[in-house]
Amino acid sequence: MMIRRIFVTIVAATMISGLAQAEPVKNGSAYCLASISAAADNSDPEIALKKIYEVCKQGDVIAVSSSDTAIVAQACDFSKTITTGPTLMCVLAPLRSKKGE
Repeated sequence: MMIRRIFVTIVAATMISGLAQAEPVKNGSAYCLASISAAADNSDPEIALKKIYEVCKQGDVIAVSSSDTAIVAQACDFSKTITTGPTLMCVLAPLRSKKGE
């Protein structure tokens, strides 16, 4: 019984010290709220895309209007899940170049 109690105490102390030393996630993705305002404030998709890429980083979840097809075509990572509705949400892809330029 005493050995079990010591074992449980050691395990608990180890778990607590491990939690205290945990580092925050670096390079993690996030929901980039700025994408909504960047797209809404600009009728020119090129300006909106520029602002989105300035504020958000690759891997962030962005939200844009479903009708902003030029932004969706260039900004969304189509290998990831995309949700649709009045607002489309997708993962921000690496900046792509356009053919014909």
